[in-house]
Amino acid sequence: MMSEEVKQFYDAFVDHQLKVSFNERHLTLFRELKHLGLSSASSVLEVGCGIGVMTSLIASVAINGFIEALDISPESIAEAKKRIKRQEMINFVIADLTHYESSHREFDFITLMDVLEHIPETDHDELFMKISHLMHGDSVLFISIPTPHSIVYEKLHHPENVQIIDQELRADKLLVRAYHAGLELDFFRTIGIWSTNDYHLIAFKKKIEYSNDRISNKRKFILKAIHRIRQWKEKSLLSRNYRLHL
Repeated sequence: MMSEEVKQFYDAFVDHQLKVSFNERHLTLFRELKHLGLSSASSVLEVGCGIGVMTSLIASVAINGFIEALDISPESIAEAKKRIKRQEMINFVIADLTHYESSHREFDFITLMDVLEHIPETDHDELFMKISHLMHGDSVLFISIPTPHSIVYEKLHHPENVQIIDQELRADKLLVRAYHAGLELDFFRTIGIWSTNDYHLIAFKKKIEYSNDRISNKRKFILKAIHRIRQWKEKSLLSRNYRLHL
């Protein structure tokens, strides 16, 4: 499918976005992003920013950071610029990720929230490679996608809600592509937002080569003492109901 068709679809999709506007999905994903470490100094690449609802939430935390908000739809970007009050740290870009050149070398967070299922799966290998090159050792790639069975249900029972590209993405294929691009899984969780088990939340980090540097050797004296006291307390608790040699 031509990107021009997709762009036209999402230009026309702005009215729908304005109707649903701010909802539980945005809140859920925003909380997760904060839990992952989003801070006042974070740099964020938001892929598929739409009319800027999540962009605005991210900007409310990353007040001293930088946000690159990317979308294929000029109308969506125009609406986001119209609605977001503080834009000093935001760079809006009209592009799809596969043909995008960043103004920022690396980002602390890259987000694809309800986006990946709308990008042709044939582009995903290139997509993950592109993302990997925009990450440093501590970067987080955060993805939310509807579970495959929820997409199937929508196609069968509510086809009017299905977008121009709406794929059932299997987690195993997604993991293979991410690992091939030099990423590794940080966490994977299935949650319910609108119905039971309707969303996958996935986070990746850059693959780090294994090193046998012992964590105990890196602890300072006071931290070692605290760690040993905590261990002793936990062992004591366990030993009440379990034969454990202390």
